[in-house]
Amino acid sequence: MDLAGHANHIGVALDRALTPKEKIMPMDLLRRLRCSQLPIDLRAQSDIEKCIVLSASRLIDADVPPLRHGAGRTVYSGHATVMRVTEQGMAALKRDEEATRATG
Repeated sequence: MDLAGHANHIGVALDRALTPKEKIMPMDLLRRLRCSQLPIDLRAQSDIEKCIVLSASRLIDADVPPLRHGAGRTVYSGHATVMRVTEQGMAALKRDEEATRATG
């Protein structure tokens, strides 16, 4: 499955399973990545899912592991590696911070 397929799979799951507050969590990961020494490996399944969303949105450059299906579940077969936060990612963070300041 390509990155767009991963993102669609994750997007559908996120829309069904997450509350509105939880849907902003990829931005929390993006904030963490901005302050991290890159490249960095992400091993938690939830972080890999967020990484896929951020990568599909072109907010980060990352390599993501393939999906592995078995025993009624789907998991990632390894870790994701984030190489950088893109210019679009930095701009998204700036807009998010400005919106947060404006709303108090």
